[in-house]
Amino acid sequence: MNSDDAVSEVLGFVLVFGLAIILVSLVTAAALPNLIKETEIEDNEKALSSFGGIKKDMDTFCLAEVPGMKKQAIIDTSDKVRLSVSYGKKVGDRFRELKITYEAENILAEKVRIVIDSNGLTRNGKSVLPPSFLIAVNPKDTAEQMESGDKIRIEYSYQGTTVEGGYTWHLFSIILL
Repeated sequence: MNSDDAVSEVLGFVLVFGLAIILVSLVTAAALPNLIKETEIEDNEKALSSFGGIKKDMDTFCLAEVPGMKKQAIIDTSDKVRLSVSYGKKVGDRFRELKITYEAENILAEKVRIVIDSNGLTRNGKSVLPPSFLIAVNPKDTAEQMESGDKIRIEYSYQGTTVEGGYTWHLFSIILL
């Protein structure tokens, strides 16, 4: 075996190996964005489902009107998510309208904002579930708060009712854990 044959084998191996690397890179470049987008869409759908469950629970608490009823939910998403509890308009002198918001800053899928408040459950401003009860918090019991991460627990408990401005408001205490 002469040196030209050895060079030929090494050169052949390098070319085949290089071609394999290029093929793997092309497949990864083509498939990875779709995988990321599908994961983001799936996370957003899970969050919407979780928020639907929270709204259903809150409606059940409002129907039962038993102070102290409590439940927890886990919002299992990516780390590009922010969950917040904030106040809306004033309800009388002591209370504020409750707003629970999920915001996902997706890389490839559309940005998503899911809200539970007295307007019902909305996704990007469009109604998903209609309003059923007016919900509020006492700022002394529920602070405005925000959490981000891949698993956020939310604890919500029914506190009772109050009548303000001729409307019955259902009061909740909310904690993000």
